Amino acid sequence: MRLRLNLAGTGIIAGESHAAAKSIIGNGIRIVSVQWIETALNAAYFATIARCLGPAVYGQWAYGIAAYLLVIGLLGFGIDPLIMLRIGRDRDGAAGFVGLMLTLRLALLCLGAAALAAYALVAESDPLGRLVLLLLLPAAFGRGVALTTRTCFLAYERMGDYAMYAALFRCAEALCGIIYLLAGGDLVGILALHGACWIFEAVFGLLLIRSRLAHYTLRLSWRPARAVLGDGVILGLGTAAATWLTAGPILILRHTSVSSTQLGQFAVVLSLAMILAGSAQALFAAALPTLSRTAPSAGTRLTYGRLAALAVAGTAVVAAVGAWVFGPPLITDLLGPRYATAGGLLAPFALIGGAIVAPTAYSQLLLVSGRRWPVALADIAAALCLGATLATAANAGGLGAAVLATGTAWLVRAGVLIGWAETRSTRASQPSAGFSGAA
Repeated sequence: MRLRLNLAGTGIIAGESHAAAKSIIGNGIRIVSVQWIETALNAAYFATIARCLGPAVYGQWAYGIAAYLLVIGLLGFGIDPLIMLRIGRDRDGAAGFVGLMLTLRLALLCLGAAALAAYALVAESDPLGRLVLLLLLPAAFGRGVALTTRTCFLAYERMGDYAMYAALFRCAEALCGIIYLLAGGDLVGILALHGACWIFEAVFGLLLIRSRLAHYTLRLSWRPARAVLGDGVILGLGTAAATWLTAGPILILRHTSVSSTQLGQFAVVLSLAMILAGSAQALFAAALPTLSRTAPSAGTRLTYGRLAALAVAGTAVVAAVGAWVFGPPLITDLLGPRYATAGGLLAPFALIGGAIVAPTAYSQLLLVSGRRWPVALADIAAALCLGATLATAANAGGLGAAVLATGTAWLVRAGVLIGWAETRSTRASQPSAGFSGAA
């Protein structure tokens, strides 16, 4: 069987038409454009916050962001991947499904915001930490909704209708925040601005979906909702575990012997690594709707996964070498001498970023082939590894050991995903006895 391989921005898609490849490229360019605009602005914004407020206060900022992102992830229930898969297969009559998913998202975020508020009031002993969590409640709600609205536009392969607006919201936050900080602003104002911007984007996104994608109705029907939650529980476990991998290091280190200043150093580099990894993963996300409509052969799946993983790994190694040579002086020049420790963390975090992104193509192919458990198990195994090792490593060896424990957890995830996909695809590509032909 002759395989036609199309390089379509996210990887190699076998048997796809030129229209599908064009859709992936166009959708991918738009979502990546938004992500990279956000990346540049967030990098400048976070650098300004770090420089103006100092490592200790930046650690509080990072703690609050990690806490509310964890709430969003724990209550995700696989809603965003289910939207991508369902609408990617069939857009006709999807208005009811979109309305149901948005209603579920809103309801779950209300529960999450209430839980975060209760934790802040009851369990958080540090007055500044309590204030940070309470001020970020609007951001938790707004960001959760806004990310799901983006998923809807991506699933309909119409990211161009939304990309400019998403970029404008992030530009507004970054520019207003930088001006406010340079004028002598403090953390409280930055937190209020952060929440307001995400709330505005959430409301705008909901209205734009209704006018351009689907005339949905926000209504919660128990039977369809139960079916969706049942379908998404496996993906939800994986999403929760993956969120713990990104937010957990900050939350764990805050309760170890690592000082608040060291936590701020760690948080600066971790934030940069996650921003860059998210930007790279956005390109892969643009392929998911098209992948969900196709059934590439086992050999093509391996080609897609291997090429993507090799490209990411090579990029990560080059980035690590550059960070090792230029990172320390660059960080000191940008953030000031108080962040000298952060410069030395850039190189290992570049490799961690590679471990985060490298198995993305394998993860997608497992999802579209109906194998959700391996994806969830990979995230859960890595989350357990992080929880079991990070606190002990940090108390015993400081920041260096904490970085090593964080990287090990992400390598566990990558190993499970790649190993499972390679094993299954290799078996599927082998012809059974008495039969020859392509899978």
